[in-house]
Parts: sequence; C-alpha cells; structure tokens
Amino acid sequence: MLREGIGGPVAIGLCAGKRDEAFAAWHAKNREVATFPNTYVKLGGLGMEMIGFDFFEKSEPPSSQDLEKDWRLYVENCIATFGPQRSMFESNFLVDKGTYS
Repeated sequence: MLREGIGGPVAIGLCAGKRDEAFAAWHAKNREVATFPNTYVKLGGLGMEMIGFDFFEKSEPPSSQDLEKDWRLYVENCIATFGPQRSMFESNFLVDKGTYS
C-alpha cells in the first residue's frame, strides 16, 4: 500500500516495483493540489535515487534521450495538471550529479 501524501513519485522501499501505482497516487495528489490557484509545481529532482530510476547503478551515465524517455511522463503530467504558467523548471544538480552528468 502506498502512503498518502507523498510529495514525489517515490518508487523505492515499500513502493519498489510499483512504479505505476506510485505514479497514479502521485498524479491524484497533483490534481488535488492543482485545484488551489496559488500553488505551483517544481519540475526537477527526477534524478534522485528515491524516485527509483536505476541510472546510478549503470556503468555509463544515461544519455539525454534516456532521461527524456523516463522523465517525459512526469514532466508532461505536471505541466498538463498545473499549466505552464504554474510550472517551474529547476536544477537539482548537486544531488542529481550522482545519477547523470
């Protein structure tokens, strides 16, 4: 069972191997939060190990195309849910550097 109120699409620990279920719970919470007009979404941090992608386990860093393939659903979902005017891109470089270049 996924816990309520997760702030990101966590796919490790109890949620490991349940990416679709974690995404559905995360998306439902995004829709709920987006109903408040004074809320924004920060797009970034998808390289963190807690998101559950396995880039950090591979011998070579992922290409831009690899990242786009895995991240597209999350980024497009946020923009569609909050709208481009309430979506902010950010760099999570120091944390994400361990996962990709």
